[in-house]
Formats: sequence, structure tokens, C-alpha cells
Amino acid sequence: MLRATKIKLIGYIRAGNSGLSMQDQRAMIENYCLEHNYRLVQVLEDMDRPSYGLSQALGAMNTADGMIVTDIVRFVTHTDDRLLELRPLIDKNFLHNGKILIISYSEDTKDK
Repeated sequence: MLRATKIKLIGYIRAGNSGLSMQDQRAMIENYCLEHNYRLVQVLEDMDRPSYGLSQALGAMNTADGMIVTDIVRFVTHTDDRLLELRPLIDKNFLHNGKILIISYSEDTKDK
């Protein structure tokens, strides 16, 4: 069954050590949304203010169906603590609210 309206997503990008520039992340997100027929409502970013963009993106999900990022590392400070830090974030902001999370990995970030 096809949806009458496109799924609306908030994009989230940030500078980091994933090997992808913010421009590359934005392009990956935009391309993924085009290829999969999603509507990219807004892209928020952390550039000079760590976690500000993520807070804004989570808040913006009130008007969207979910969020898209290029790498799961975007949500955590310490890569060793991924599950510990991600579980409450995903439970609260996605599972309990019926929102979706799409992680559009690049070949550059899959093995990190």
C-alpha cells in the first residue's frame, strides 16, 4: 500500500571524525531522501555548538515522521559507549513516539 503523502524527515549532520565533511553528509542525506521518496523537511547541524543541532533536530521531529543521519556516531560522544548512550535516546525520541530513524551509512563510515 502506498502512502498518500511522503514521509517527512529531519536531517542531522555534525562535524566529527567520520571522514565525511558536513557538505558530504548533507549530500548523502539529500540523495537518500530523493532515491527513497522521502521529504527532507529541514537539515540541522552542529558546527560551532556541540549538541545544539541534535537538540534542535529532536525538537523539530514534532512536525516530522523521523530523522535521518549518515552515521550512528552522530548521536554519541564516546564511540565506546554507543549502546549505553543510544538506548535512552532512541527509546525516548523514536520508539515511544512512533518516529523512525534512518541511518544512511557511507562506505567511508561502515568500518569505523
